Amino acid sequence: AVGCIFRERPRVILSTGALIAVTFGLAGKIFGARFIYVESPTRVTSPSLAAKICYLFADEVYVRHEQLLSYFPNAKFISPMQ
Repeated sequence: AVGCIFRERPRVILSTGALIAVTFGLAGKIFGARFIYVESPTRVTSPSLAAKICYLFADEVYVRHEQLLSYFPNAKFISPMQ
């Protein structure tokens, strides 16, 4: 991940989940990229492990179900009906 981010030098990294988001998100932050994490719409009542970790360092976190805002008070809610 570090090598890829070093070569490509993205300004923004957007991830929709999985633990690989943690690796690339952290690598991106090291090189000054903004990191945006979008929790999977399949996570309705509890967050994924990746979301719990990424929430600690992501610039923005988006959730698709309002119930998850209790876990992530600074996240932004995106209605799945929009």
